[in-house]
Amino acid sequence: MDQKTFKRELKHRITLGLNYGLQSIEEVLSEDSILMNEFVSFKSQYNDLNRMASQNILPYAAIEQGFNKIRIGLIDIIDRMEEEDTLLKEELPELRNNELQFRKNNFFELLDLHYSNLSNITLTLEYSYNDQKETQTFKGIDAIIKIYKEFFEYGFKDQATFGAKTPLEIQDFCSDFFDTKFSRMTPYLKTVRFILEYILAEKMEQSFFLGIFKSVLSTYELLFIFYFAISGMEPGFSKLLLQAGFFDERFINKLLAKEHFDLLTK
Repeated sequence: MDQKTFKRELKHRITLGLNYGLQSIEEVLSEDSILMNEFVSFKSQYNDLNRMASQNILPYAAIEQGFNKIRIGLIDIIDRMEEEDTLLKEELPELRNNELQFRKNNFFELLDLHYSNLSNITLTLEYSYNDQKETQTFKGIDAIIKIYKEFFEYGFKDQATFGAKTPLEIQDFCSDFFDTKFSRMTPYLKTVRFILEYILAEKMEQSFFLGIFKSVLSTYELLFIFYFAISGMEPGFSKLLLQAGFFDERFINKLLAKEHFDLLTK
């Protein structure tokens, strides 16, 4: 295998997963190479990022930024490799399958899907000032906040004024909101459930996945997740949220009424 093909194959390993890139470079890089110290530093950073992610020390964006820095660094090492830096000249070692890392890769792909669904949520409002009309469009988390404050919270309080206070009335309000008024949010919320099911099915890395997922969700996203769960539109969703310990006391205080939390167990 010529040096150009050798480097191209090494870079391809990185596209399969950062761990595969690290594994492959480690197996071909000579201990006497001047590039070894840089490689050891990147491998150490990779392990540290995984540890901090599992302990929910860093938000997802910071973790992904760190991983991307390592990817760029490894590609630079490959570009600077000379023949004397490598142990194997003919072919790369066979790629060892790593089921755990495969599940990690899947998890981060699910997070990308989550962000894509979030960015697809839009809200366009038309305002009138002195006979002049102005249109504003909100996307992603800005749309979530606007929808919650100006439609969900306002609508609930308005309905509550006329007696919508029983568990069934609250559930009906939530169901009507997500099924009729803002059905555009359903794909986003169903993906949240799917990700949560994926996390809870993972035994070894459950705390790692759960910590990251919780860290990427804003308060207003959590509020919508909660009220979607008690709407009854997705049977079993409430149980998953309770199993994951998704909500703490501080969150409960942000509900439209603290008593609503009891509906999660019904």
